[in-house]
Amino acid sequence: TSTSTSYTTTRTSNSTTNSTTQTTTTSALCSFPVRDIVFMLDASGSLGQDNFNRILSFTSQLILQLPISAGFTRVSVVIFHSWVEMVIDFSSRDARAISNAVLATVYPVNKGTATATALEYIRSDVLTQSSGWRGGSTQVIVVTDGKSGEGTQAVVDAASTLKNMGVEIIGLGVGSLIDSNELTLMSSPNKVQFEGALSVINTQSFVNAFALTYMCSPATTTRSTTSTTTQTT
Repeated sequence: TSTSTSYTTTRTSNSTTNSTTQTTTTSALCSFPVRDIVFMLDASGSLGQDNFNRILSFTSQLILQLPISAGFTRVSVVIFHSWVEMVIDFSSRDARAISNAVLATVYPVNKGTATATALEYIRSDVLTQSSGWRGGSTQVIVVTDGKSGEGTQAVVDAASTLKNMGVEIIGLGVGSLIDSNELTLMSSPNKVQFEGALSVINTQSFVNAFALTYMCSPATTTRSTTSTTTQTT
């Protein structure tokens, strides 16, 4: 990660020219904007241990792509089943430690899919100053394999509350049981993807493609402004 800013001022007897150029490169993969990201991971009984592990692996690899620091990207992770569990809040600044915590998450024995409750939990308990949320640009990435047990309308209402706060919701539906209508309504416009083969979601090519599609800015951004003031005598 590197950021450089240069300022140049040139004066002549008749004019002053100010030029500012800022270049930011944040990753070998791409450039990520300053943002807080919540991973909301399905841990319901329909997944099974192997597929839950694939979701954890996908999340772990994606986290390792991010420029995590106090001033750049912050990450929080929750899992949901019959209720919601916090894996890690925004306070951690170590991408490897966050990744390891995700991989160490235990698959629960509960079978429910409390999607609406999880979205509400993110609003009330994750997107708070005490959890390290900065209140700026925020994404919630929902990875799920099925339909909520709480009804589509409850999910849409909870998602709408987040969207009204300016939160972008990205939906990743995996497996053959996904309710495409519910996930589409939950997600922000054009921010939903379906992958029937759970076996591919933890491959590096899938992780990179997901990041490039939904999370990245151009790899290098350069902004230059020049103003000239002429004084006549």
